[in-house]
Amino acid sequence: MELDIERKRTAAPEMDEAAEKRRKVESDFNLHHCPPSKVLHVRAVPDGSTQYDMMAAVQQFGPVSYVTLMPKVRQALIEMESMESAIAVVEHNKTNTVVVKGRPVFFNFSKSQNIKRFSEPGPSLEGQQPNHVLLFTIFNPLYPMTTDVIHKICSPHAVVVRIVIFHKNGVQAMVEFPTIEDAARVKDKLDGADIYAGCCTLKIEFSKSQTLNVRVNNEETWDINLVGQEMFQPPVPIGKPPLLERSGAEPLVLNPPGAMAAYGQPRPPQPVYASQADPNIMFSARQQPARYANPYGDYSAGGSAAFSNEPRVLMVYGLPPEINCHHLFNLFCQYGNVLKVKLLMNKQGTAMVEMDHPQAATSALRLLHNTPLPKGRMELGYSKHMSIMSNPNPPPLPDGSASYIDFTGSRNNRFLTEEGSSKNRVIAPTKVLHFYNGPSDMDENSITQAFVDRQVAPPIAVKVFTRGGDRGERSSTGLLEWREIEEAAHAMALVNHAELKSQGGQVFTVKLAFSPSPHAQ
Repeated sequence: MELDIERKRTAAPEMDEAAEKRRKVESDFNLHHCPPSKVLHVRAVPDGSTQYDMMAAVQQFGPVSYVTLMPKVRQALIEMESMESAIAVVEHNKTNTVVVKGRPVFFNFSKSQNIKRFSEPGPSLEGQQPNHVLLFTIFNPLYPMTTDVIHKICSPHAVVVRIVIFHKNGVQAMVEFPTIEDAARVKDKLDGADIYAGCCTLKIEFSKSQTLNVRVNNEETWDINLVGQEMFQPPVPIGKPPLLERSGAEPLVLNPPGAMAAYGQPRPPQPVYASQADPNIMFSARQQPARYANPYGDYSAGGSAAFSNEPRVLMVYGLPPEINCHHLFNLFCQYGNVLKVKLLMNKQGTAMVEMDHPQAATSALRLLHNTPLPKGRMELGYSKHMSIMSNPNPPPLPDGSASYIDFTGSRNNRFLTEEGSSKNRVIAPTKVLHFYNGPSDMDENSITQAFVDRQVAPPIAVKVFTRGGDRGERSSTGLLEWREIEEAAHAMALVNHAELKSQGGQVFTVKLAFSPSPHAQ
């Protein structure tokens, strides 16, 4: 009897410990296996992370409605605008690492279906108390933010007293209004809106500051009492559309909350204007390569046009690890001129490609989507960005090449002249490639070796049309055939625009194109 009591006493702590472990496992399982929700629970958030960092980590999947940070427990909540976007984030994170400030973070669905806003009942949060001063946070600020811009978006809803713009945590501004009611009205009208279509998204909170100190009116500070001073008007950088081109026009294209399209879908072609007084506001187009006759219509590369909301930037997913910016250029240049390519360092296998014309982006999306590549399938969708932000010091990829390259004006773009454009045939990937501009003495063996040297599956059939050495031609051309489209697309990415030498030492830039021919015989 005493022995049984002793055994129970000894086993009790072990049983309690095992039960505690089971409870913890069950709790973690329930936390990480919640039903789908628009709210994402983010774990392992690095110290010092901002709301901008959180939004940047998921913005490629769709618009973000709200972000709440919990720095003490290194967690965050992100509310997406659509359930589809939230599901896309979680599914992507199952097979890909998402990095914030150089550290991996982990996404699961939250138990909550929405994040409590400051105006809703709930626990006390910083900035909950209504105030006549608002804090504006501008996410994805592709265009310059000045006091003139902030004043123009706020003034239709309330009198603006003072503005202070600062850059401590991204781009932020504090805006003072005469009354709390004025500030609340501006917050209700503009919170979650885009200043420009697809970028410069506003997150607006009540500030704890009671007044703003302004000494001079310029691009970053403004006071209504100093209106007699000349407002500073900064020069418009090349490639950025000015706010207004015609004087007297109404001030701004503004997409209200919810106007953004769902993940992977094109954006609405028509913007919503802050005022309908003049819906034909004209913007200067970004500068492009040399002037040419574009096959997609009347779009002069060196001229100007109405600022268009039609997407030109594509998101590319499912890329194999060896693909870099040059390889993507080699694929996309078949469908129009490529301006910029960016590999996302925090999204393995994901890239952005900016074309020079909306129709070129549409053609690439329609014909390249679901193209098979080694170790996966390339998937395309429209980006919510209207252009890719330039990066003078991009981080390197594992192969040592830059993760961002500007191809504007590249001689390898194929729609630079009317004559060149007429020769391009825009077709979907096939297992037969047409090659041209090869060395004049190139034969089947040297062609095959060019692919082997670059670790690409060699073609199973080769047909050379022009024997350069025999006919006195300067270059050779022909057809190459692979067993599968996957191999041909991989060859296009890695070998297109490769430099090959003739026996005499002359360098040729070999160009490849998808061919409609069924075979290379």
